[in-house]
Amino acid sequence: MVLTIADGKDVFITRSNSPICPPLAVCGNVFEFDRMMDDGSVEPERRHITNCFCNNSRVCPFNRENMIYQSRTQQEVLCEPVRDLPRCRPGMVARRMYVDSMDFNDKSYYAIRCICPLNLVPSSRPRRNTRNEEWTNAKKDGLDVIFRSRRRKECDHSSNIASFKTLLATDFHLSPYIA
Repeated sequence: MVLTIADGKDVFITRSNSPICPPLAVCGNVFEFDRMMDDGSVEPERRHITNCFCNNSRVCPFNRENMIYQSRTQQEVLCEPVRDLPRCRPGMVARRMYVDSMDFNDKSYYAIRCICPLNLVPSSRPRRNTRNEEWTNAKKDGLDVIFRSRRRKECDHSSNIASFKTLLATDFHLSPYIA
């Protein structure tokens, strides 16, 4: 079941079967865009989407203290206040994507590991979206086969512009599957 509540230009979307957030997961997204109305006019809209619930509270805190910017039109919401997360240093993975994660009802999610300076302010121009680390789980003969492909995004603190350096690595792990 999907619950949608419209409050002026804000639309809130929550799925009742959303899981509890894993540590550092993005619990929600805010997208800002212009919506075409039936009469042909264009109205601004802000869509709040809940991906998971924080600490069994059945909420995701859509407030400024818990938001970071991924672009000028997209913000990500965390269960933890942004001030509690470390600032990224060279070599740190800022954002990870977990694909078909077993601890997230076999769905994908992003986890924020550290905060880059550009994530704290809205961008005046579009930013490139990158995946820093991907995990794919596949079940095979009663075992989980975990394929890991890593791409790192590093922050360039000197110029305050996110620079992208790609490091690729693959790891295969077998672990007993518990149904």
